[in-house]
Amino acid sequence: MDRVRNSMTLRATPDRPELRPFVARAVALLLVFSATGRALADEPRLLIRLSKAEGKRQLASAGALGRPLPGGWHAIEKLPLDDDGVMSGQFAAGVEAIETDFVRRAADEFPAVPATPMEGQSLRDRQYALSKVRAAEAWELQRGRRGVVVAVIDSGVDLEHPSLAGNLWTNARETLNGYDDDNNGYVDDVHGWDFVGQDADPSDVSGHGTHVAGIIAAGQDGPVAGLANVSVMVLRVLDSRNEGFDSRTMAAIGYAIDEGADIINLSLGGPDDSSALRDACNAAQAAGVVVVAAAGNQAGRVLYPAAYESAIAVGASDEADRVPSFSNAGRSLDLAAPGVNIISTALGGGFEYRSGTSVATPLVSAAAALLRSADARLSASDVRTRLTLAADDIEQAGWDEASGYGRLNVFTALNVQSADSEGDVDLNGKSTEDGGVGGGPVQTSSDDDLPPWIHVSSQASRTAARDDDYSTEAEVFGATAPLVPAPCGAGLSAGMLGAATLSLACGCRTCVVRGRRRPAAWRGGY
Repeated sequence: MDRVRNSMTLRATPDRPELRPFVARAVALLLVFSATGRALADEPRLLIRLSKAEGKRQLASAGALGRPLPGGWHAIEKLPLDDDGVMSGQFAAGVEAIETDFVRRAADEFPAVPATPMEGQSLRDRQYALSKVRAAEAWELQRGRRGVVVAVIDSGVDLEHPSLAGNLWTNARETLNGYDDDNNGYVDDVHGWDFVGQDADPSDVSGHGTHVAGIIAAGQDGPVAGLANVSVMVLRVLDSRNEGFDSRTMAAIGYAIDEGADIINLSLGGPDDSSALRDACNAAQAAGVVVVAAAGNQAGRVLYPAAYESAIAVGASDEADRVPSFSNAGRSLDLAAPGVNIISTALGGGFEYRSGTSVATPLVSAAAALLRSADARLSASDVRTRLTLAADDIEQAGWDEASGYGRLNVFTALNVQSADSEGDVDLNGKSTEDGGVGGGPVQTSSDDDLPPWIHVSSQASRTAARDDDYSTEAEVFGATAPLVPAPCGAGLSAGMLGAATLSLACGCRTCVVRGRRRPAAWRGGY
């Protein structure tokens, strides 16, 4: 404990006074680990970011673990301190930031319940979630492509489960021969990697990741169907207690980026904000990877990493489209998905029920995979926009802290994407040749503090602007786009519809619609 306290002296050294906030935070949290016996307290670690020019030669003396993490971070077990508890000047000169390597856990606080046979009812009949998100109709448009990859960063997967074995991602450049055939630094990583045991066997020991993987991609001709016929990359970061360091998650995110994953599913979280984990999620988004994360089940605020802007934050809903009391809420929540009594794959080849935002999240990941299967050109931002615009309202009208933009509707999301410019298409997939949803550009709210609802159709947008201000060729389909309250003049992206980028901004009682080319504005209404 004295050694940890001495590292506070390091923060206060005159060489790098700007590091004081980083060190104070890291040391305080390490003291909490030691005092409370928090999970993994026997392995306290730090995350450190070094400048490119200096300090990296000292990583070995600091006990650096593994390769660099996204964002230039490294995990270390100890700081290089002298006998007085002061960090060497050469090493300190290269330090940009230091953080605690926080522990996250699986976002399920509820025990799994085995699925037992019931006379006259198949397991498939109990998958109410598929009906809620309109899976059967969505499958008429798109069932998924095996070339689309969802990285499940979790507790691993039962690699031999009959409903999953056929949909596991396979590294075509690697074979089981004891060599790193593709020179990516991971030996025999055929289906993924175990970042807990640091080996090529990411088998599940808790069942959490197996359940998540089945919701995404269990064989659609089996007893229980996954939402998307895509490939699952298995990246184990959680131990048998369903807990894991941020450094493991960051390493897995880096692996997923490098190996070409399209979507990352993070059914895990914690209350601690981390610049390092945020950097990793931002790196994924910048690489075009859709990051989907669980809001958490503490009846509190949205956890991290779901709370980061680069992640789609997912809450839970039940069979009656109610938000359960456990589902975390807040301004960073994007949408909800069924997350109560969800049946999926279990260890040993069976099936079980689980509840929590952990099991709501993979439904959104699978929906994102279907969108990417239909159009590989969609950016991560495009995918988020289509999912949120297409969600079905289940709480307050428009966006709200409990359900975000509403409950997932994958059929609607695919339908919006597949619309053409012959007529407007509303968010129920019905043609509205008479001018789109709402009949006009703006629908007012009785309370200016509530999110305004902006109604846009191709007819309304063209009549609201001169032809030389707005391209009449841009495809802007009828849609209802909810916006959160914003300060005067603040811009809020409402997303992508059809082939045109549609962004809406409200402030000073002016609503602005921007198409692909030039902006046009209308006043009035709200």
